[in-house]
Amino acid sequence: MSTFSSAFRLRRIAISALLLATCALASGCSSIDRLSQIGEQPKLSAIDNPTTQPGYKPVQMPMPKPEVASYNPNSLWRNGSRAFFKDQRAGPANSDSSLSGFSA
Repeated sequence: MSTFSSAFRLRRIAISALLLATCALASGCSSIDRLSQIGEQPKLSAIDNPTTQPGYKPVQMPMPKPEVASYNPNSLWRNGSRAFFKDQRAGPANSDSSLSGFSA
């Protein structure tokens, strides 16, 4: 009977140590605090307009110079194009390149 009580005692000590280690790890990550906030709305800061802040500077990106579109009436090439043929794979769903004879 003493082996049963010593095995029970060792098992109880192991479970207690495991529970203590789990609580120590959970408190370090503040997960207990986060678990207590389940179901509540998160705390949000107010939306501020950055243009009213002192020292605000708008973002300026370098933009390419606009190209004037010139159309040649009898030419297949478009000015500014990088390829002669249009990529048939990419395009809006309702474009002319879709197959009109088939339905999905």
